[in-house]
Amino acid sequence: MINVDEINLISLTFVFIDLFGFCATLLDCTLSLFQYIWGGRALCS
Repeated sequence: MINVDEINLISLTFVFIDLFGFCATLLDCTLSLFQYIWGGRALCS
């Protein structure tokens, strides 16, 4: 039988995975935005 501590640990693990995935997506979007801006400036100059 699974005790409460194990359930909490599993829940926390999933939360951290979600947060890590969210941060990775956010970072990826930010980098894409910077590349877009940098590329736009390069084209204009």
